[in-house]
Amino acid sequence: VSTLDKAIGFLPIGVVYFLLVPLPWQLGSFRQTLAVPETFFWTVFIYPKVFRGILRARARNPQGTLFLLLCTVAMCCLYALVMGNIGTTFRMRIQVWAILALFAGWGWHFARSEK
Repeated sequence: VSTLDKAIGFLPIGVVYFLLVPLPWQLGSFRQTLAVPETFFWTVFIYPKVFRGILRARARNPQGTLFLLLCTVAMCCLYALVMGNIGTTFRMRIQVWAILALFAGWGWHFARSEK
């Protein structure tokens, strides 16, 4: 990423890559392969709960929700542009997942209370 135009063009791909690697077909070393089930679990089960939790949290506390989302988006954008290694990406993604876990908890709570 050498110019602003290239950075803006790469940002969507970088964010998706940052949040979803290693993908199931990206089997590599043994340790990288061990991370695939965790990433799959987040992608299939937790991210939908995060989105539901964001909607519920926004209705209850819009300012706090906006602050947490801005912090998360800023970290995702920064890491998406500067990380070039799956191992480093995996380790830095934990910081984002810690914030998203709050929203996932809200989403999980409301999903269970609606039943």
